[in-house]
Amino acid sequence: MRTVHLLCPLALVAALSQAGAQTLQTAVFPSWAKKVGNSQSSFPFAGSPMRYQQVIQGADLAKVLKSPARLRGVAFRAKMTGLKGHSVTMEVWIGKASSTISSFFNSNLINPVPVFPKASITLPTSTAGAWVLNIPFRKEFTWDGKSNFVLDVRIHGNSNRNRSFFYQFDGVVAGPTKRLYSTTGPNATTATFNQNGVGLVVRFSYVLGVALRYGKGCPGDGNRTPRIDTLNGFPVVGNRSFKILVSGARPQSTALLFLGLSATKWGGFTLPLPLKNAGIPGCTLYAGADFIFTTPTVGGAPGMGSGSVPFSIPAIPSLRGQSLYVQWGVVDPGSKRPVPLTLSDALRLLIG
Repeated sequence: MRTVHLLCPLALVAALSQAGAQTLQTAVFPSWAKKVGNSQSSFPFAGSPMRYQQVIQGADLAKVLKSPARLRGVAFRAKMTGLKGHSVTMEVWIGKASSTISSFFNSNLINPVPVFPKASITLPTSTAGAWVLNIPFRKEFTWDGKSNFVLDVRIHGNSNRNRSFFYQFDGVVAGPTKRLYSTTGPNATTATFNQNGVGLVVRFSYVLGVALRYGKGCPGDGNRTPRIDTLNGFPVVGNRSFKILVSGARPQSTALLFLGLSATKWGGFTLPLPLKNAGIPGCTLYAGADFIFTTPTVGGAPGMGSGSVPFSIPAIPSLRGQSLYVQWGVVDPGSKRPVPLTLSDALRLLIG
């Protein structure tokens, strides 16, 4: 097994700009509402038990958050001063938005993440312009830097005997968003109201350093397709225990980790590159093979092999913001291809 040290490959592309330690950053949505929105609303947090969804348009968020990121929290701003707050019991989910947003809540969410399990938060006496409601995520949501996603808020009750109360949050109309809600309870399945362009002003807190999956692998031994994953945290500066894992591979074989500096070009080739003419039909190369590292696979049953390569990231601030692209190839006679190789899907590693 060989350890991948990122200093040499990244030195080829690093922009040698110094950066400080990784810190929590913020981005306000919609992008034009950084100082104030053009409307206000009490829903969902000052309402009776209800379910509320708001669509976050990725193209607009990308104007202020210009990179994929791991979202760690969300905050909401008060519109008026002097309003009495109450304790609100809620849960929050986030999922990638379906291509069509309908009145059926669950159908709007793809792979939803429970970022804030059911708990209570107390709203303070309001101050106009202050971010009075801050919800720290218990589980991060990785945003890919472009896709729309949905905030799904479920209000279970409040200290005002579960009745609505007067507390106004900063909001927008005619914005790059949409809200849906039902006041029938937190487990509602269908929205009663569906309003385009309407929603709350939202501030996301985030950190950089993400692994984004893309592409599709090809099957081999046991009709299993190798899968690429990461171990030991995220691709961030100073994470010397970071690893790249392959699973679903042929056991007792050799896995090759392809490390590229681009997802669109490799030498004179354009990526993605179908490998039929290279004797590997049905497989596609997504990451350039600028560097290749090997590791044995272990395991017993066909298609149940696994292996990993240590992927040490040195504590060099100038590495932040650089992207690397990785993909596994596994030597696999069971694939019955002229060149006995099967490939995994790929990852973009954006160093944070």
